[in-house]
Amino acid sequence: MKRSLALILSGAAMITLFPLGVIASGGVCYIKSDTDVFYDTVADAVAAASDGDVIVMTANSVEEKQINLKTRSITIEGNGFTIDSVSKLSDKAYQFYNSDGDGTQTFTIKNAILKNKRGLWFYPWTLNIENCTVVTENGYALAYQPAKDGKETRHNINIKDTRWTVNENGGQYTFALMGDNNIYSRGVLNITNSSIDFYGGSEGEKNACMFDCYTLGDMTVNILGTSRLSLLGEYGKAFFNIRSDAKYDINLAEGVEIIFASQCRTQAFMTNDGVTVTDNGAVWKNGGDAAASITLPMLTREGKELIGWRVGDKVYHKNAAVEGNSEFYPIFLSSDEFALAYGAALRTVTGEFGLRFATNVSDALYESLGENASYKTYLVPLTEGETDPMGETVKGKLDFEHEVFATDFYDGFTTMYSAVIMRPAGIDEERIFSLALSAYSELTVTYADGGEAVLYTEFDLADNTRSMSQVAYYLEAQGKGNSVSSYILSVCPYVAD
Repeated sequence: MKRSLALILSGAAMITLFPLGVIASGGVCYIKSDTDVFYDTVADAVAAASDGDVIVMTANSVEEKQINLKTRSITIEGNGFTIDSVSKLSDKAYQFYNSDGDGTQTFTIKNAILKNKRGLWFYPWTLNIENCTVVTENGYALAYQPAKDGKETRHNINIKDTRWTVNENGGQYTFALMGDNNIYSRGVLNITNSSIDFYGGSEGEKNACMFDCYTLGDMTVNILGTSRLSLLGEYGKAFFNIRSDAKYDINLAEGVEIIFASQCRTQAFMTNDGVTVTDNGAVWKNGGDAAASITLPMLTREGKELIGWRVGDKVYHKNAAVEGNSEFYPIFLSSDEFALAYGAALRTVTGEFGLRFATNVSDALYESLGENASYKTYLVPLTEGETDPMGETVKGKLDFEHEVFATDFYDGFTTMYSAVIMRPAGIDEERIFSLALSAYSELTVTYADGGEAVLYTEFDLADNTRSMSQVAYYLEAQGKGNSVSSYILSVCPYVAD
């Protein structure tokens, strides 16, 4: 019902005496382009609005029917007031919905408190929810559907600075539902500085997921800023349940929190291994003491490789099922976190000579792997020429020492040394000093199930090859030589390129 403001305020004083947010008798909102009329419900104002209109709330509203946006772009400025449809609408009625859409319409609601049994049902639109508090009691919070005519239209969903609580009293529906047919639909979902607290299912419905995709789809989901996704309750299944032939790219920004909560029967972060989850530094948390059977997901990170998950004091394979009573976080490996330190230091032992190579390991990687990893430098004697190998004379004459830790730390890295000791007894000294050794670093990860993964640094023959005469030459050139380096060069002169 609409009411004339002339019955409430004098026309001359109407605008100046009616600041936004002041409750006035006789209505709960007005259309900004027509301030002469107040409406008893938001639904009445939306019905009267034209494409592009802004509806301004001035009081709380109890809605007795679904609010049909039709195919018009509408903005609702909530001014901190509540739109409540819980007591009047049926369990299957949505608070907002549209009749159709081709992706060109926009619905924006901001600075409002929304209470509903089911939230929004809409065909391809741009949907903006900004600075809102939303409580969905027992139904789909968002249901975004493909276009009716089957065209490949796009959804554009933006949830910003909003807290959304779903099914806290035991509901059995998902937070976001995409489709229930085989029509293809594209879309982007951005969740920025927002929290979604999803209570997954009830005793009779044990497969509720935060995001359910039943339709063919090509969806990008960006979880940004300080956002938090919490899978709560007793019967949740997963954060993302996506059919196997759908394409989803899920991007988690640095600092985003992913929380598996107490008593949650979480099988996975996602149910489709074909979905790409890019983790740029999300924080993975156990939200209670008894989250059961959490399947650790496969993640990607630019320039890095996921080598496992740390749970308690052990490392687990990706896709392993673990009990959720410990903190857990992914372990990524990149070339700048585990690398051979180019060069070799001349090492001397009484009556023996040798070369020492160094491996740099980032402190973060070392701490993540803990006692579940070992490191060494893999040393390979190279021949002087394809037709003149050192052959069997070298074997048994090289002793390797591994896991010799440096005492110094720098720039977040730990240096680990490996050495080869060469005993020239029985071998011509000139040949032993000219023997070229190539090195690269090796990392062995031992998983909780006893399995191992052996990883190597990239092998670069030009950078990683040294002979004792070469090292002695550069020590002398830098003024760091000694009697040992001088002796080696006297026996086996090195000529630099």
